[in-house]
Amino acid sequence: MRLLIKKLAESVMQPSSYNRLKNIVSSSGESVGVKTIIDYVNYLKQTWLIFSLENYAARFAEREANPKYYFIILNLFIFNPETLLLENLVAVTLHRLYGEEVYFYHQNIEVDFYLPEQHWLIQASYNITDS
Repeated sequence: MRLLIKKLAESVMQPSSYNRLKNIVSSSGESVGVKTIIDYVNYLKQTWLIFSLENYAARFAEREANPKYYFIILNLFIFNPETLLLENLVAVTLHRLYGEEVYFYHQNIEVDFYLPEQHWLIQASYNITDS
């Protein structure tokens, strides 16, 4: 569980499939199955430690299989990655305001957050060097 939480925290800005998470945990020498990873992720969701966003542009099966995970209190798990903390903070704020109506968008381009009801695309950037 500790390694799973650490890897989820490090990959806040990336979609993560259950198979990918299983492989990461298994690479540490622990024997774990996809069902166990699914259960652990669901436990983390039920305890309000994490929530997930789906890719609005993906097909239904892909939406379910490759969400992005965000932490309600991420700063307890990682140190000094300003970009991760910023995107996570924006995700938490949007999730509190709009609940399940928040997605990420990835089809030819990637946008951090998409709110279809408001027709909003939101990109969280700590530093924009190329205007």
